[in-house]
Amino acid sequence: MSHHGWPYADRLWVTDMPISMLGIPPTFYLMLLLTRLPLVTLAGAAVGAAIAWSRRERGYVFLRVFSIFQLIGYSAMAAKFLRYSLPILVVVDLMAAVGIVASVTWLLTRVKSEVRPVLVAIAYGALAVVLFAGQVQASPSFSMHRTTLARWLDPDGRRFPEASYDVGVREAVSQIAAGAAPGAEIVSDVPEVVRFYLSRSPRTDLRVRAFAGSGLSSTAPEQWVLVQDAHGYFETADLIALLRMRHTPVAEHRIDDISVLQVFRIAQGHL
Repeated sequence: MSHHGWPYADRLWVTDMPISMLGIPPTFYLMLLLTRLPLVTLAGAAVGAAIAWSRRERGYVFLRVFSIFQLIGYSAMAAKFLRYSLPILVVVDLMAAVGIVASVTWLLTRVKSEVRPVLVAIAYGALAVVLFAGQVQASPSFSMHRTTLARWLDPDGRRFPEASYDVGVREAVSQIAAGAAPGAEIVSDVPEVVRFYLSRSPRTDLRVRAFAGSGLSSTAPEQWVLVQDAHGYFETADLIALLRMRHTPVAEHRIDDISVLQVFRIAQGHL
């Protein structure tokens, strides 16, 4: 499926050039770290980065070199995606581990030896509770979890629409299969995902069309259009704006208070 552009921070950005000033802003990965990583991890990584910058052992050189080349190198590219951040997260977590251990060790050198075991247990126990509580809070939509800093940097949760992935598609296809007219079309920018869920239903008369690749049809008896902010492209931006202006969604799927998928029903000749 051919498409151009990628959504970020309520805008579409150029992604078909390797390096372009029109591409997704270079702060993409930095903003991702600030709005998605726990504050404990960020603080530990800051301390670990300072240590790695001053030490000359091989492990610290590895962290220093890879963090610089990954963060700057990836940020220079016009196309930026959440999946590209995985190597960056690995290095950040390693730096956080270095920083946390160094901080606890520094504290231990400043207390009496007889209370050190108790202090170690309290420090690492508190750390485990904080990190575990963050996981519980993020469940079940881990990709959409936002930290305290996101209240200022990403207040509406729409900066990274890609984080919603294809949530709601299964439920939408099930709803459409239950009420669609014979020979209706499902129009989506994730046609293979739609076909997968459609194959589990008894409906064999429904057809699937790629939104960005084929647009909408003027001859289909009925069309059900799945609109996802996570799949916003230049090819479909005007059509989506027209849909939202002329039609009311028959269904909407949300993660918390964030809309991730809208379903529109279009009768023949009523676009």
